[in-house]
This record gives sequence, structure tokens and C-alpha cells, in this order.
Amino acid sequence: MDLAADLASQARIHFRQARMEAVSGAKSVGSDFFKQMLGRSQTPVLTSAQIAEKEEATAKLDQQAYLETRAKVQAIYEEHRTKRLQEEQARQQQVQIEETKKLEELNQKRAMHQDVANAIGKSSAETGRNYGAE
Repeated sequence: MDLAADLASQARIHFRQARMEAVSGAKSVGSDFFKQMLGRSQTPVLTSAQIAEKEEATAKLDQQAYLETRAKVQAIYEEHRTKRLQEEQARQQQVQIEETKKLEELNQKRAMHQDVANAIGKSSAETGRNYGAE
């Protein structure tokens, strides 16, 4: 029970601190808001030279960020282009392999037909008959 009481008291202390910080922050925001509205702000007014300096620094950062982003995009495009070229080469190799297989099959069929034609020619020469000419 003593442990529970200690935890409860610590929780109350932390809650109070958080509440006081929130109230203090709200007062500070409200105070700054009304000071700015009434023109009594402690924030110094920037001169045109300071504004120009900040604009120049911002422009440099923007240009640098643009160049970095552009380099990243170009790298992505180059990677994609390389990938597509590899895929296209793989497809062309596959087509070439298929064509080679078809040509080999065709050559085998032609060789078989030539063998048959040669056999027919030899048999007709041996028998002295030409079966198609009668």
C-alpha cells in the first residue's frame, strides 16, 4: 500500500508541474501575441539589407536542394534506363535462342527429307523405275 501511495503522490506532483508549465506557456504566448498586436514587441525589425542577406542565403539553399534533388532523379532515371536495357537484352537473347532452336529443328527435318529423297532416288535408280513419270 505504501508503494501505491508513493506512486500516487509522484503522479500528482508531475501533473501539477505539467499543468503549471502549460499555464505558463499559454500566458507567454498570449503576452507575445498582444505585444505584437499593440506594437510593443521586443523582436527587432529587420532591415532591407538583412532581408536581402536572408533571401540570398535561402536562394543558395534552394539551388543546392534543387541540384541534389535533380541528381537523385537523374540517378533514378539512369537506373531505370539501365534496367530496361538489361531486360531488353535478355528478351533479345531469349528470342535468339528460340530462333536458333527453331532453325535446328528445321534443319533436322530438312536433313530427314533429304535422306528420304536420296533413298527414293537410289531405289528408283536401282530398280529402274520412276514411279511418278508413268
